[in-house]
Amino acid sequence: MIMAEPYRTNTKDKLLAAALDLFWHSSYGSVSVDEICKKAGVHKGSFYHFFDSKVALTVAAFEAFWESKRPVLDEAFALSLSPIERLKRYSSLIYHWQKEEFDKTGKVLGCPFAGCGSELSTQEENFRIALEGIFQGYSEYFERLVKDAEICEAIMVPVIAQEMIAYVEGVIQQSKFNNDLNIIKTLLLPGLLQYISPEAAQKARLQNLSEITTTA
Repeated sequence: MIMAEPYRTNTKDKLLAAALDLFWHSSYGSVSVDEICKKAGVHKGSFYHFFDSKVALTVAAFEAFWESKRPVLDEAFALSLSPIERLKRYSSLIYHWQKEEFDKTGKVLGCPFAGCGSELSTQEENFRIALEGIFQGYSEYFERLVKDAEICEAIMVPVIAQEMIAYVEGVIQQSKFNNDLNIIKTLLLPGLLQYISPEAAQKARLQNLSEITTTA
């Protein structure tokens, strides 16, 4: 009995990691429970010991993924940093997360939340609610940044934060559609800076242009 809990935790973690990896590299609809179990190296019975459905596993996998990224986001959005520096660190983080997968697969995989969200949010209420909670946590980083930048009235802070997040998702999706990491590298930071400091945004654009000219 002493060994049972570590075994369950290890098996559950394997299922969560396998599901996330398969969904991100393929799609929710194209991945079966059998494929998830095979990749995780566990028996199908173990799957149903922890989860009553593929949707339940998906919710748990994305919540675990979000929690695993929060410490890094906390660091990037540290309150000791200026709003401009927070956006610089965040943009670099997004680029390197995507580049890490691109170096393995040759593909820009995009945002895993957006991928599964587009498939499930109108079909599975439990997943939609979980995703809404994740994006609320995500929004809080941007809301604090906008507030600290002192660029608008308090009532507009959540609106601008949502606009910034929508911009991020749009840039990542465009990068995925074109399979081109340079879209994230050149567009993400200037576009985000435009919300809080047009001057800093223009400086970032000129720096990108200089780098492109130098490497051409």
